[in-house]
Amino acid sequence: MVLNRSASTSGSSSGSGSSAVLSADELKNALSSLTGWHVDNTKGDSAEGALNASFRFGGFRAACGFMMQVWLLSERHDHHPIVRHNYRQVELWWRSHDVGGISSRDVAMAERCQKLAIQCHALI
Repeated sequence: MVLNRSASTSGSSSGSGSSAVLSADELKNALSSLTGWHVDNTKGDSAEGALNASFRFGGFRAACGFMMQVWLLSERHDHHPIVRHNYRQVELWWRSHDVGGISSRDVAMAERCQKLAIQCHALI
């Protein structure tokens, strides 16, 4: 049996409840507070793309530690990124597939990941 997780958590502020795709102005405003993040239109199945950032660490262990923290954060908020890892570098993409673009949930997760990267000593 497959359960629809979004239906069971839609009332939760950290669950996968729907939110709308951000307007161009909302996205521009959000990006102004996110250092190193941009919209990557090559990810996702529409022109809305995904929020993307790349983080570099002092070594493999630090990069993996950051990925583990992102995983824990993602599980807690029931919202998961696309992740690419290459030794000292971790790249993240945030996109809300349920609404077909970038939502306020993605911005919030990007902000959290940015704080985590600093805590994990990313070479920003």
